[in-house]
This record gives sequence, C-alpha cells and structure tokens, in this order.
Amino acid sequence: MLFGWPAVAASVLLSAVGIILRRTLVVFIGAALALAFLLHLAGTPRYALTAPVVAVLYLATVYAVARLRRWVAWLLWMVFLLFCAWIALAVATG
Repeated sequence: MLFGWPAVAASVLLSAVGIILRRTLVVFIGAALALAFLLHLAGTPRYALTAPVVAVLYLATVYAVARLRRWVAWLLWMVFLLFCAWIALAVATG
C-alpha cells in the first residue's frame, strides 16, 4: 500500500487519467489512494477541519465523473491538488 507523497502523486495521476478517459473506477482508485494521507492529516490540529472536507470533495470527483460532469470533476480534483500544494509548501518552509 502506498502512503505519503508517493500515494499523493499516484492519486493525482490516476484521477487525472480517469477524468480524461471518463473511467469512474480509475478515479475511485485514485481517491482511495489519497484517503490514508487525508485521514492522517485530519488527525493533526492544523488540518483537522480542512482534510476531511477535501476528502469528501475528492470522493465527489468520482460521482461527477459517473454523472459525466467533467468540468465539475476537474474543479473538485483541483481542490485536492491545491490542498497538496499547500501541504507541500508548509513542509518545505518548515
């Protein structure tokens, strides 16, 4: 099982490919890979409120792809991507 940043990278790539190909299962696998990372962050005081919201929105990406709402799926995917960039910036700057 992937955990941490390799899981985040695999999740972002799988979800993007799934949205492009309109494959709900691929997007679901990508979202499932990110859940461990997001649940871990939900246990920290700094991200206790934002990480669960991002997790729900990332799972909503699967629903958007299933309903053929690609632009909504891209917007929901971008929320996860921006959250990961925020975490990476926080880690890089200490």
